Amino acid sequence: MAINPESAKALFGPESYPLIKLLSQLNSDDDDLRKPAKALIDYTKKNYPNSLIEKLFETIQRSQPSSRTGIFCYKLLSDILLPLWPKLSSTTQNDLMVKLYYKVCRESDYETLNACCSCVSSIAGLLFPKYEWNDLFVLMIENLGSDSNRNLGVLLLWDELIPKCPEIFVPFVDCLIEGFTDLMPTITEEHRSGVLAARASVKLILYLSNPASYCKFYGLLGHVLMTLIMACSDEEVLVCSVLEDLIVLAGVETAFFEGNIGVVFESMVKLAECLNLGEKSRQLAIEFVVTVAENREIGCGMIEIVPKEEVTKLLNVLIKMLVHIEDDPRWRNAISDDKNEGELSMCSYGMESLERLAIALGGDAILPNCPACLFKFLDEEDWRIRHAAVTAIGLISEGCSKALLVEMVKFGQSIVNLMYDSHPRVRWATIRTIGQLSTYLSPRFQEEYLWQLLPAFIEVLDDFHNPRLQVLFMTFDLCSS
Repeated sequence: MAINPESAKALFGPESYPLIKLLSQLNSDDDDLRKPAKALIDYTKKNYPNSLIEKLFETIQRSQPSSRTGIFCYKLLSDILLPLWPKLSSTTQNDLMVKLYYKVCRESDYETLNACCSCVSSIAGLLFPKYEWNDLFVLMIENLGSDSNRNLGVLLLWDELIPKCPEIFVPFVDCLIEGFTDLMPTITEEHRSGVLAARASVKLILYLSNPASYCKFYGLLGHVLMTLIMACSDEEVLVCSVLEDLIVLAGVETAFFEGNIGVVFESMVKLAECLNLGEKSRQLAIEFVVTVAENREIGCGMIEIVPKEEVTKLLNVLIKMLVHIEDDPRWRNAISDDKNEGELSMCSYGMESLERLAIALGGDAILPNCPACLFKFLDEEDWRIRHAAVTAIGLISEGCSKALLVEMVKFGQSIVNLMYDSHPRVRWATIRTIGQLSTYLSPRFQEEYLWQLLPAFIEVLDDFHNPRLQVLFMTFDLCSS
C-alpha cells in the first residue's frame, strides 16, 4: 500500500488530532480502517522513529487520566519500542526512560497504569540484563511492599518482568518473598495490591523455584491462597489471572503443591462452591484441581491424600453444574442433533471436568467420594436433577467402569425406567448414558438390561414428536459386544 509522506509528516504537527484519529483507526474492528492505519504506522516507524516516539509521549502527557487516547498510545509504544529501540537516538532513549519512570510513579488511573507498565516492561526486559536503567530497578526494590500509590506500578512491573529476565532477580528472591508477603494478608477494603502481589508471587515461584528450594516458597503460597479467598468478590478479574497462572504452575511443577495439597485443594473447592462468583472464576478453580489430577506420575497420588469430604464437595459442585440447562420446547423437534445445544456454559464445563477427573483418578477415588444421593437423584421430581444424575453416571463410566460394575444394581433399573421419563431431555440424556454404559460396562450391562430396554428403544423409534431422540438413538451401537 503506497503511503503519502505528507500523511506521515502531518502526525508530527502541533495538533494531536491526526495522531489521535490514527490511533482510533488502528484499534478499530473495521479492516478498511485498521489496515491503512497500520500501513501508515509501519511507514512512520521506518522513516521517522524518533519523531513517532516523541509525538506518542507528547500525546500521553496531554491526555486526560483514564482516557482511551493515553491507553492507545501506551499500547502502541509497547508494540513498537522493542524493535525500534536500537534505531532511536541516545537523546530519545534517555528522555523516554525519564518520562516513563515518572509515569510509573504518577499515573493515577489503574487501566492507564497497567498499559504504562506493559510499555515500561517491554524495554526494561531488554535493559535490565545489560544492567541499564538502574533508576527503575532501584525504584522496584525500594518500593516493594510500600503502602504508597507507587506499589501498584511496582507490582505490575514485577509481574511482567520476572518472566522476561528471571536470572536478574535470583539474588533478590528472599527480598521479593518478604515484600510480596507483606502486601497480601492485610484485611482491607482495597484488595488490588494484595492480588497483584499474589500474581507476582506465582510468577516468582514459577520462574525462580526448583525442587531444592520449594520449601522456601510454601509460606508465600499460603498467603496467595488467603488473598484469593479474601479478594475473590472485589477483584474477580485479577483473581482469575492469578488462577490462570496457578494452573500453568500446576501443569509444569505439579510437585510444588505436594506438601500443601490439602490446603490448596480446600481453597479451590471454596472458590468453586461460591455462587456469588462469576462462571470463569469457579471454572478456573476446578481446572486447577483437574490439571493436578491429570499428572499421572504424581498428581493422582496427591489427590488421594486430600480429605474425603473435600473431594465429595468438589464432585457435588460438578454434578450441580449439570443442572444448568435450558428447557426450550423447540429443542425436541430438531432433525439433527447438536449434542451441546441447550447446555449452558457452566453445564458444558461441568461435564467436561467430571469426565476428565474420572479418567484421571479412576473409580476407587471417584465412586466412594460421590455424593451419597447421586443414585437417588435418578428418581427426583425435578427433571433437571434427574437429567444431571443420569448424565453424571454416563460421564464417569469410562474412568470408573470397574467400580460402576460393582454398583450397577443401585442404578441400572432406574436408568431403564428413565427411558420412559416424562421429559424428552431426560430421555435423551438416558439414551446417551446407555450408549456409554454399553461401551464401558460391556458385556455385563447388556446382559442385565438389554431385554428390558428393547421395548423402550422401539418407543423411541416410533416417537415422531421427538425426532432429536431418534437421531441420537441411531448414532449408538447399543447392542455391541
